[in-house]
Amino acid sequence: MENNNLTPNEIFLLGFSYEKQSDNNKAIDYYKKAANDGNIDAISHLGDLYYLGSIIQKDYQEAYKWYTQLFEMVKQIWEETYDEEEIEAYVDSIVNLGGMYERGIGINQNYEEAKKCYELAANYGDKDTLCRLAYLYYNNEEYDKAFKYFEKAGEDWYFSDYMLAEQYFYVDKDYEQALIWYEKALNCGVEEASWKIGEIYYVGLGVKQDYKKAFSYLKYFNEECVDEFEEDDFVGEVPAKINYYLATMYKEGLGVKQNIELANKLFSAAKNGGYKI
Repeated sequence: MENNNLTPNEIFLLGFSYEKQSDNNKAIDYYKKAANDGNIDAISHLGDLYYLGSIIQKDYQEAYKWYTQLFEMVKQIWEETYDEEEIEAYVDSIVNLGGMYERGIGINQNYEEAKKCYELAANYGDKDTLCRLAYLYYNNEEYDKAFKYFEKAGEDWYFSDYMLAEQYFYVDKDYEQALIWYEKALNCGVEEASWKIGEIYYVGLGVKQDYKKAFSYLKYFNEECVDEFEEDDFVGEVPAKINYYLATMYKEGLGVKQNIELANKLFSAAKNGGYKI
Protein backbone atom coordinates (compact mmCIF):
# COMPACT_ATOMS: atom_id res chain seq x y z
CA MET A 1 0.00 0.00 0.00
CA GLU A 2 1.38 3.41 -0.95
CA ASN A 3 1.12 6.74 0.90
CA ASN A 4 3.33 5.62 3.76
CA ASN A 5 4.04 9.24 4.70
CA LEU A 6 0.42 10.01 5.48
CA THR A 7 -0.81 10.39 9.03
CA PRO A 8 -3.35 7.84 10.36
CA ASN A 9 -6.11 10.41 10.01
CA GLU A 10 -5.13 11.18 6.42
CA ILE A 11 -5.11 7.45 5.67
CA PHE A 12 -8.61 7.17 7.16
CA LEU A 13 -9.84 10.07 5.03
CA LEU A 14 -8.29 8.48 1.95
CA GLY A 15 -10.20 5.31 2.73
CA PHE A 16 -13.36 7.35 3.08
CA SER A 17 -12.79 8.89 -0.35
CA TYR A 18 -12.49 5.41 -1.85
CA GLU A 19 -15.69 4.35 -0.11
CA LYS A 20 -17.52 7.32 -1.66
CA GLN A 21 -16.23 6.16 -5.04
CA SER A 22 -17.54 2.63 -4.25
CA ASP A 23 -14.03 1.22 -4.36
CA ASN A 24 -14.80 -0.75 -1.23
CA ASN A 25 -11.81 -3.07 -1.18
CA LYS A 26 -9.39 -0.17 -1.21
CA ALA A 27 -11.50 1.65 1.36
CA ILE A 28 -11.33 -1.29 3.75
CA ASP A 29 -7.57 -1.64 3.21
CA TYR A 30 -6.99 1.99 4.13
CA TYR A 31 -9.38 1.85 7.06
CA LYS A 32 -7.52 -1.14 8.46
CA LYS A 33 -4.15 0.55 8.02
CA ALA A 34 -5.41 3.66 9.80
CA ALA A 35 -7.02 1.55 12.53
CA ASN A 36 -3.85 -0.47 13.08
CA ASP A 37 -2.05 2.83 13.49
CA GLY A 38 -4.50 3.75 16.26
CA ASN A 39 -6.94 6.04 14.45
CA ILE A 40 -10.12 5.99 16.51
CA ASP A 41 -12.39 7.08 13.64
CA ALA A 42 -11.16 4.19 11.50
CA ILE A 43 -11.66 1.74 14.36
CA SER A 44 -15.21 2.96 14.97
CA HIS A 45 -16.05 2.95 11.27
CA LEU A 46 -14.72 -0.56 10.71
CA GLY A 47 -16.81 -1.81 13.60
CA ASP A 48 -19.89 -0.21 12.08
CA LEU A 49 -19.18 -1.56 8.60
CA TYR A 50 -18.82 -5.13 9.82
CA TYR A 51 -21.78 -4.80 12.19
CA LEU A 52 -24.12 -3.41 9.53
CA GLY A 53 -22.69 -5.21 6.52
CA SER A 54 -23.05 -2.05 4.43
CA ILE A 55 -20.07 -2.20 2.04
CA ILE A 56 -18.63 -5.51 3.19
CA GLN A 57 -20.07 -8.84 4.28
CA LYS A 58 -21.55 -8.68 7.75
CA ASP A 59 -19.15 -10.20 10.27
CA TYR A 60 -20.01 -9.87 13.95
CA GLN A 61 -16.68 -11.29 15.06
CA GLU A 62 -14.84 -8.57 13.16
CA ALA A 63 -17.29 -5.97 14.43
CA TYR A 64 -16.66 -7.18 17.97
CA LYS A 65 -12.89 -7.00 17.46
CA TRP A 66 -12.99 -3.34 16.44
CA TYR A 67 -15.76 -2.32 18.82
CA THR A 68 -13.91 -3.67 21.86
CA GLN A 69 -10.86 -1.64 20.87
CA LEU A 70 -13.08 1.39 20.48
CA PHE A 71 -14.65 0.82 23.89
CA GLU A 72 -11.27 0.98 25.63
CA MET A 73 -10.29 4.13 23.74
CA VAL A 74 -13.56 5.94 24.42
CA LYS A 75 -13.44 4.89 28.07
CA GLN A 76 -9.97 6.42 28.36
CA ILE A 77 -11.07 9.63 26.64
CA TRP A 78 -14.02 9.96 29.00
CA GLU A 79 -11.94 9.34 32.10
CA GLU A 80 -9.41 11.95 30.98
CA THR A 81 -11.78 14.68 29.76
CA TYR A 82 -15.35 14.05 31.04
CA ASP A 83 -16.34 15.95 27.90
CA GLU A 84 -19.51 14.77 26.15
CA GLU A 85 -18.42 16.27 22.83
CA GLU A 86 -15.25 14.18 22.86
CA ILE A 87 -17.21 10.92 22.83
CA GLU A 88 -20.27 12.02 20.81
CA ALA A 89 -19.09 10.54 17.50
CA TYR A 90 -18.63 7.08 19.01
CA VAL A 91 -21.74 6.67 21.14
CA ASP A 92 -23.77 4.76 18.53
CA SER A 93 -20.93 2.29 18.01
CA ILE A 94 -20.59 1.70 21.75
CA VAL A 95 -24.36 1.14 21.94
CA ASN A 96 -24.06 -1.40 19.12
CA LEU A 97 -21.47 -3.27 21.17
CA GLY A 98 -23.78 -3.14 24.17
CA GLY A 99 -26.56 -4.59 22.04
CA MET A 100 -24.29 -7.43 20.95
CA TYR A 101 -23.62 -8.29 24.58
CA GLU A 102 -27.25 -7.85 25.59
CA ARG A 103 -28.70 -10.06 22.85
CA GLY A 104 -25.75 -12.38 22.29
CA ILE A 105 -25.19 -11.29 18.69
CA GLY A 106 -22.11 -13.10 17.43
CA ILE A 107 -20.78 -13.46 20.98
CA ASN A 108 -21.89 -14.97 24.27
CA GLN A 109 -24.65 -13.04 25.97
CA ASN A 110 -23.25 -10.97 28.83
CA TYR A 111 -25.48 -8.48 30.61
CA GLU A 112 -22.68 -7.13 32.78
CA GLU A 113 -20.61 -6.18 29.75
CA ALA A 114 -23.73 -4.72 28.12
CA LYS A 115 -24.19 -2.51 31.19
CA LYS A 116 -20.62 -1.27 30.91
CA CYS A 117 -21.18 -0.26 27.30
CA TYR A 118 -24.49 1.46 27.99
CA GLU A 119 -23.06 3.21 31.05
CA LEU A 120 -20.22 4.60 28.97
CA ALA A 121 -22.55 5.69 26.17
CA ALA A 122 -25.03 7.11 28.69
CA ASN A 123 -22.47 9.72 29.69
CA TYR A 124 -23.44 11.48 26.47
CA GLY A 125 -27.01 11.66 27.76
CA ASP A 126 -28.74 9.81 24.93
CA LYS A 127 -32.23 8.99 26.17
CA ASP A 128 -32.56 5.69 24.35
CA THR A 129 -29.29 4.49 25.86
CA LEU A 130 -30.34 5.61 29.32
CA CYS A 131 -33.53 3.59 28.94
CA ARG A 132 -31.69 0.51 27.67
CA LEU A 133 -29.45 0.68 30.71
CA ALA A 134 -32.37 1.24 33.05
CA TYR A 135 -34.23 -1.71 31.55
CA LEU A 136 -31.25 -4.02 32.13
CA TYR A 137 -31.16 -3.00 35.78
CA TYR A 138 -34.94 -3.34 36.01
CA ASN A 139 -34.88 -6.90 34.66
CA ASN A 140 -32.14 -7.72 37.15
CA GLU A 141 -34.35 -6.34 39.95
CA GLU A 142 -31.86 -3.56 40.69
CA TYR A 143 -34.72 -1.14 40.95
CA ASP A 144 -32.91 1.81 42.52
CA LYS A 145 -30.42 1.95 39.66
CA ALA A 146 -33.17 1.39 37.10
CA PHE A 147 -35.20 4.23 38.58
CA LYS A 148 -32.15 6.54 38.48
CA TYR A 149 -31.61 6.02 34.78
CA PHE A 150 -35.28 6.23 33.86
CA GLU A 151 -35.40 9.58 35.65
CA LYS A 152 -32.27 10.76 33.83
CA ALA A 153 -33.96 9.95 30.54
CA GLY A 154 -36.52 12.57 31.54
CA GLU A 155 -40.15 13.23 30.89
CA ASP A 156 -41.83 12.91 27.52
CA TRP A 157 -39.58 10.04 26.49
CA TYR A 158 -42.09 7.29 25.84
CA PHE A 159 -40.11 4.36 27.19
CA SER A 160 -38.86 6.06 30.35
CA ASP A 161 -42.34 7.38 31.15
CA TYR A 162 -43.83 3.91 30.90
CA MET A 163 -41.11 2.19 32.87
CA LEU A 164 -41.20 4.86 35.59
CA ALA A 165 -44.90 4.10 35.85
CA GLU A 166 -44.11 0.39 36.12
CA GLN A 167 -41.58 1.16 38.86
CA TYR A 168 -44.16 3.10 40.84
CA PHE A 169 -46.87 0.50 40.25
CA TYR A 170 -45.10 -2.79 40.88
CA VAL A 171 -42.16 -1.86 43.09
CA ASP A 172 -43.07 1.23 45.10
CA LYS A 173 -46.82 0.52 45.15
CA ASP A 174 -47.33 4.27 44.71
CA TYR A 175 -50.40 4.11 42.51
CA GLU A 176 -50.99 7.86 42.37
CA GLN A 177 -47.56 8.40 40.87
CA ALA A 178 -48.01 5.35 38.65
CA LEU A 179 -51.19 6.87 37.22
CA ILE A 180 -49.41 10.17 36.50
CA TRP A 181 -46.61 8.43 34.60
CA TYR A 182 -48.91 6.02 32.74
CA GLU A 183 -50.87 9.05 31.54
CA LYS A 184 -47.64 10.73 30.42
CA ALA A 185 -46.66 7.57 28.56
CA LEU A 186 -50.07 7.34 26.90
CA ASN A 187 -49.79 10.98 25.81
CA CYS A 188 -46.42 10.10 24.24
CA GLY A 189 -48.03 7.31 22.23
CA VAL A 190 -47.52 4.26 24.45
CA GLU A 191 -51.00 2.82 23.97
CA GLU A 192 -50.14 -0.11 26.19
CA ALA A 193 -50.46 2.30 29.12
CA SER A 194 -54.21 2.61 28.51
CA TRP A 195 -55.05 -0.76 30.05
CA LYS A 196 -53.00 0.03 33.17
CA ILE A 197 -54.85 3.31 33.61
CA GLY A 198 -58.10 1.40 33.15
CA GLU A 199 -57.09 -1.16 35.76
CA ILE A 200 -56.16 1.55 38.27
CA TYR A 201 -59.62 3.10 37.92
CA TYR A 202 -61.36 -0.30 37.85
CA VAL A 203 -59.79 -1.47 41.11
CA GLY A 204 -59.51 1.97 42.68
CA LEU A 205 -55.76 1.83 43.28
CA GLY A 206 -54.66 5.12 44.84
CA VAL A 207 -57.67 6.88 43.32
CA LYS A 208 -61.41 6.82 43.74
CA GLN A 209 -62.90 3.86 41.90
CA ASP A 210 -64.34 5.14 38.63
CA TYR A 211 -65.97 2.55 36.38
CA LYS A 212 -66.77 5.02 33.61
CA LYS A 213 -63.10 5.94 33.23
CA ALA A 214 -62.08 2.32 33.64
CA PHE A 215 -64.49 1.23 30.92
CA SER A 216 -63.29 3.95 28.56
CA TYR A 217 -59.61 3.04 28.83
CA LEU A 218 -60.12 -0.73 28.87
CA LYS A 219 -62.52 -0.70 25.93
CA TYR A 220 -60.10 1.46 23.96
CA PHE A 221 -57.23 -0.95 24.55
CA ASN A 222 -59.38 -3.99 23.83
CA GLU A 223 -60.58 -2.60 20.51
CA GLU A 224 -57.54 -0.70 19.29
CA CYS A 225 -54.42 -2.28 20.78
CA VAL A 226 -54.87 -5.97 21.55
CA ASP A 227 -53.96 -7.18 18.07
CA GLU A 228 -50.71 -5.24 18.25
CA PHE A 229 -49.70 -6.50 21.66
CA GLU A 230 -51.19 -9.96 22.05
CA GLU A 231 -48.04 -11.69 20.74
CA ASP A 232 -45.79 -9.61 23.01
CA ASP A 233 -44.44 -11.55 26.01
CA PHE A 234 -44.37 -8.28 27.91
CA VAL A 235 -48.15 -8.22 27.88
CA GLY A 236 -48.75 -11.90 28.56
CA GLU A 237 -52.36 -12.56 29.63
CA VAL A 238 -53.39 -8.91 29.57
CA PRO A 239 -56.13 -9.29 26.91
CA ALA A 240 -57.81 -12.05 28.95
CA LYS A 241 -57.75 -9.92 32.10
CA ILE A 242 -59.22 -6.96 30.24
CA ASN A 243 -61.99 -9.14 28.84
CA TYR A 244 -62.80 -10.20 32.39
CA TYR A 245 -62.93 -6.61 33.66
CA LEU A 246 -65.15 -5.54 30.77
CA ALA A 247 -67.38 -8.59 31.17
CA THR A 248 -67.91 -7.77 34.84
CA MET A 249 -68.82 -4.17 34.03
CA TYR A 250 -71.29 -5.24 31.34
CA LYS A 251 -72.80 -7.85 33.65
CA GLU A 252 -73.26 -5.47 36.58
CA GLY A 253 -73.85 -2.30 34.56
CA LEU A 254 -70.79 -0.63 36.07
CA GLY A 255 -69.88 2.47 34.08
CA VAL A 256 -71.78 1.15 31.09
CA LYS A 257 -75.30 0.01 30.24
CA GLN A 258 -75.88 -3.57 31.35
CA ASN A 259 -75.51 -6.12 28.57
CA ILE A 260 -75.65 -9.74 29.72
CA GLU A 261 -75.16 -11.23 26.26
CA LEU A 262 -71.96 -9.25 25.66
CA ALA A 263 -70.82 -9.96 29.21
CA ASN A 264 -71.10 -13.71 28.62
CA LYS A 265 -69.11 -13.44 25.38
CA LEU A 266 -66.36 -11.53 27.16
CA PHE A 267 -66.32 -13.95 30.10
CA SER A 268 -65.88 -16.76 27.59
CA ALA A 269 -63.07 -14.88 25.83
CA ALA A 270 -61.36 -14.27 29.17
CA LYS A 271 -61.58 -17.94 30.11
CA ASN A 272 -60.31 -19.06 26.71
CA GLY A 273 -57.44 -16.61 27.07
CA GLY A 274 -56.32 -18.27 30.27
CA TYR A 275 -57.85 -15.96 32.87
CA LYS A 276 -59.03 -17.90 35.92
CA ILE A 277 -62.62 -17.01 36.65
